[in-house]
Amino acid sequence: MRMSHQARFGVVVLLCALLLLGAGILTAIFVGSNPAKSPVTYKKKSLEAWFYGSRTNFFAKRTRQAAQEAFDATGTNAVAFLLLKLKAARGNDPLYCRLYVILPAWAQSRLPYAISGDDIKAIALDHLRQTTRLSGEQVQAMADCVAGFRNPWLRMSGFQMMRMKHQADPAFLGLCRKLLNDEEPGIQLEAAIWLGQSALASDPGEPRLFPILIAGLESKERRKASADLRLYTFRQHPPGGTGRIFVGLPPSFQSKMQEESKLQEEALREEILRALDRLERYLTQEQREHLRRAEKAARVVSQN
Repeated sequence: MRMSHQARFGVVVLLCALLLLGAGILTAIFVGSNPAKSPVTYKKKSLEAWFYGSRTNFFAKRTRQAAQEAFDATGTNAVAFLLLKLKAARGNDPLYCRLYVILPAWAQSRLPYAISGDDIKAIALDHLRQTTRLSGEQVQAMADCVAGFRNPWLRMSGFQMMRMKHQADPAFLGLCRKLLNDEEPGIQLEAAIWLGQSALASDPGEPRLFPILIAGLESKERRKASADLRLYTFRQHPPGGTGRIFVGLPPSFQSKMQEESKLQEEALREEILRALDRLERYLTQEQREHLRRAEKAARVVSQN
């Protein structure tokens, strides 16, 4: 006798629940193998407890505000704690996260709440953004972590935070140089823009700058690739996002998001032009001629 569609779905759900029960045990063991937790406390609660809350409310505004209060009060110890999260937080296994979200509420309530390692790092980055004073050594440690993130949305998020908060620090220019070799063209482009705009303080003779910048000026696809990576979204699988941010949204909201994406892409083109303008004096004659042609083409596109 053939099973009905509803019966087959029930079997699948049951099997998923059984798999997750096993995964939950493995996850508990896995999390237990993480580096030692900070012994520092605030109001008789550990920094770990402030950071995660009850886990189910990890992303809630109230949890994040309470955690920031604890981090502000504990100062240097909190910075060390957050840097350790950037470096070593692993979170739940990606397979566990994907399965967890499709389970019914009764099954979820019996399992550890799923939080990806990348979401943990993104939250830690935001707390570090709100920290007013970091030493040069701490900023360098953060830059090293950002360069090592495997998730491109997370790398871009970390890069943008470093740009906004620590652009004057030598660690930022060092990060830019590392990211010129990034596997994502969009991240390469962002790094080249800010390294180029800092040409007087960095190395204007860097041979990778001009090829990356001129390719970004001439290619709308490259600029869009960079703009698409700027939006890190939580509780996504894979973490951060997939680049398809319009899927499933109402038509009016899709239109708004598409317009914002277009404005970001156009703003990126202006940033590229500023970087190339600062580099122009260091370019060869052939590169300058190439730049003139590209600028002329860009003006034609902007007028249409």
